[in-house]
Amino acid sequence: MAKRDSDELDLFDSVVSANDGITRKDVRNLFIWYDLLSYALPFQLIFVIVHLIGSNYYPATMLSVLFIFIMDSILKNSLEKDGKNFSKFNKHIPLVKLWVIPLIIMGIVTTAALLITTFGLI
Repeated sequence: MAKRDSDELDLFDSVVSANDGITRKDVRNLFIWYDLLSYALPFQLIFVIVHLIGSNYYPATMLSVLFIFIMDSILKNSLEKDGKNFSKFNKHIPLVKLWVIPLIIMGIVTTAALLITTFGLI
């Protein structure tokens, strides 16, 4: 675990040194917002498809978690290749937030509705 944390800090430090005026917190926030997008968008799309075909929801949730690992790999590889790519990803953060916030709200409502109907509270 210490090796992974060290690699992560090295990546953050290399991105910070390649871009003026940013901190590790900025790089971490970039990963968080893109992770939220990579989870929320597939979750909603996969959830709708699973609901339409009447399948189990658990594999759909786990499949959407897989997209977090894919997005992390893309971001990490891109930032390792060139730390200046941070500015390219960062300029899309307002658009990412525009998508993530409603999708997360929809996900919370969907999950609450599932729990309510599953346990017969309605």
